[in-house]
Amino acid sequence: MKNIYDKNFNDIITDFLTNDEMSDVIKSLNGMPWYFNSQANPNTKQKYDVNLNYTFLDTPNPVKDYSKLNDISQTIINRLNKRYDTKFYPHNAYLNCYSHGNEMQIHNDRQTKKEYNRTLIVYINSTDLWNVEWSGHTLLFDKDKKNIISTSIPFRNNAFLFDSELPHGIAPLSKSCYEKRIILVYQMEIE
Repeated sequence: MKNIYDKNFNDIITDFLTNDEMSDVIKSLNGMPWYFNSQANPNTKQKYDVNLNYTFLDTPNPVKDYSKLNDISQTIINRLNKRYDTKFYPHNAYLNCYSHGNEMQIHNDRQTKKEYNRTLIVYINSTDLWNVEWSGHTLLFDKDKKNIISTSIPFRNNAFLFDSELPHGIAPLSKSCYEKRIILVYQMEIE
């Protein structure tokens, strides 16, 4: 097991949710009030740097009372607490949806406590059979953005957990991809 406190921490978890949990998340996407033009950094707007977003948690202070979280969020946070033997406190949680032509610039996630923030991406997607040739990988860079230190293929129900200070982005989706790359993201502080 990787140490959650290591510098440049990152970990890929396969089969993160149970089948029932994944089914509940997918059902919740029906009728979702998506917002267009979401950006990681509104100060660097680029022509194709847009996606669909639905934010359901956005607070300046981490949520330490889990009863204030929805059921799937409680399940996810408790699973992380157990796996890494620490406490995770979310402060931002949302869904993003990308298709061919959408891009996201390389960015860092919000920091509430230096060196104690982690980001979790759970791949939902519009298909359970993601083709690796469609790309859409999450790319994790060193702090100087000179080297890719890890990458995660967006296979449904894989989760990618990493140090939120590390720059990251996505490889553009191939023009042969007609599916949606949908991710569930939690930005969290750890104890």
